[in-house]
Amino acid sequence: MADLSAAKRRILIADDTPQILELLRRILTKAGFEVETAVDGLDALDKVLLFNPDLMFLDIMMPRVHGIDVLKQLKENSSTSHIGVIMCSARNFKSDSEQAQELGAFDFLVKPFEKEQVLALVEAFFSKRLPPTSGHSTTSIIGGSSEVYAPKLDTTLPYWRLWGTRGSIAVPGQKVARHGGN
Repeated sequence: MADLSAAKRRILIADDTPQILELLRRILTKAGFEVETAVDGLDALDKVLLFNPDLMFLDIMMPRVHGIDVLKQLKENSSTSHIGVIMCSARNFKSDSEQAQELGAFDFLVKPFEKEQVLALVEAFFSKRLPPTSGHSTTSIIGGSSEVYAPKLDTTLPYWRLWGTRGSIAVPGQKVARHGGN
């Protein structure tokens, strides 16, 4: 692998999971990069202006400002549009990776990931190569398989039958909007 640390390049990591922040920080610091972290979308936008990173690892699902919204704001602003962005998420949805690519993200890294995957993406970005997923399907080969998922029902296993799981009385409200009430 090429020397990635030439000119002490700067990388901002924005993730609301402390373990992911620390893991990425350690990997990138050991590789010789100057690293800063942000714990949510608003913090990331503030630190972009102060830290002026070359590259950013950006989680999609973050509090205060969603990762996709952070990406939009970065790419719409002429003073930050040059910053490379690698979206990072545990959600491996095709729609998320497609939207990130349309908005200008360099690539999409699916959690969990290996050290070698992170360093390969960073090397590709700084050597101005195409990301490992370019020219392929939008499903990242870094985070998973490019095969189409086709579930199979195993009828040899026992099963559960749940009666009355929908509830009989509608319960409105924001508190129960996602999973229902009663």
